[in-house]
Amino acid sequence: MRLRVNISGQKKILAAMLKMPQETSKVMRVALKQSFTDIQTEAVKNSGYTPRSGNLDRLVSSPTLVRVLPSGMRGQLTLVKTTQVPYSIIQHEGGRAGRNGSVYIKPKKFISRAAKAKEQAVLDIISNAMEKAIKSAGL
Repeated sequence: MRLRVNISGQKKILAAMLKMPQETSKVMRVALKQSFTDIQTEAVKNSGYTPRSGNLDRLVSSPTLVRVLPSGMRGQLTLVKTTQVPYSIIQHEGGRAGRNGSVYIKPKKFISRAAKAKEQAVLDIISNAMEKAIKSAGL
């Protein structure tokens, strides 16, 4: 007994599946960058600190804080201490500041809170990106 199966469109499906990783990387890089931008905007909007110079707001919304790997599957948003904003991390994480650490600053966790607030929006962005990748690949 011999069984023979012929799947119509198999070449098209195979070609689309081979194209899928590239399409996924492309759209996921854009999706992650958009997600981080949304989180940064939310962090500035609901930071819990009173800006005087606006330097911390500019730092938090800076695209230089965002790194997305070429694969598009991993990225990070990192708050850094700069010469213009040496207090950035202490505002977020809390701790002692001032002369001899005489002042305690409560943690504001504005980036963490923004990430939590934007969780569903980020999931939607990523879901839409995956749908776009699937369509672009031809599946």
